[in-house]
Amino acid sequence: MRSYGLHRSSISRYMGRSSFKRSSIGRRNTYKVSGSTFKSYLAEAQKIADEIEAAKDEGTSGTSKSSRTKAKDYTTTGSRFNSGVKDMNNAANAVRELLDEDTPDLEKTYDEAVKFAEGYNDMFAAVRNSSGSAVSSKARYISDVTKLFSRALGEIGITADKNGDLSVDKEKFIKSDIKDISKIFEGKSSFAALVKEQTDSISVLSAMSADTYSGSSTAAYSSAMSGSIFNRKL
Repeated sequence: MRSYGLHRSSISRYMGRSSFKRSSIGRRNTYKVSGSTFKSYLAEAQKIADEIEAAKDEGTSGTSKSSRTKAKDYTTTGSRFNSGVKDMNNAANAVRELLDEDTPDLEKTYDEAVKFAEGYNDMFAAVRNSSGSAVSSKARYISDVTKLFSRALGEIGITADKNGDLSVDKEKFIKSDIKDISKIFEGKSSFAALVKEQTDSISVLSAMSADTYSGSSTAAYSSAMSGSIFNRKL
């Protein structure tokens, strides 16, 4: 099995600081990380890397199926989150553009609202059962925000089932007042904005975890690490 090393210069640079910066959706965010916490990130990265390498060698070394499955689950979970967030944000932007028109087309707005709900559902499915403490706390916040907005969401035909998944009633939505739809999708205190704030934070945590690993196979490990953060405690 190959050994994938960590760049010492990168480690020293990060260990010598109390914080490091990552850009996210057009702005910069600073997260303070202690030396012991960063060491745990490195240990986590090495463990995931070993599991992925074991999965890659399955055909020749007879590696157990469990290692291969774990690596697959990490990437699948992370991919679902990223895809869901992208769909959700694109749909929210589309709704805002439609609402800015002199005479908003509520049929088209409904279609985008459905895409928003579907993106939300994929995103939430990836985080609601996370064993990672940082991610699970943000998942609870997202759930609380959804409950807080339940009445406002219901006014435009958006409801959450017992699992927290959203659905949109077309008849009620297209009969809704534009102002009520705006409360959900427009403004810094809107439902869409508050959910996006938390998914941005999760994305930053995921990027931090992925970027602790470097080397010739960075892309492969970044993909896996982006998934691992949803399933592992940091």
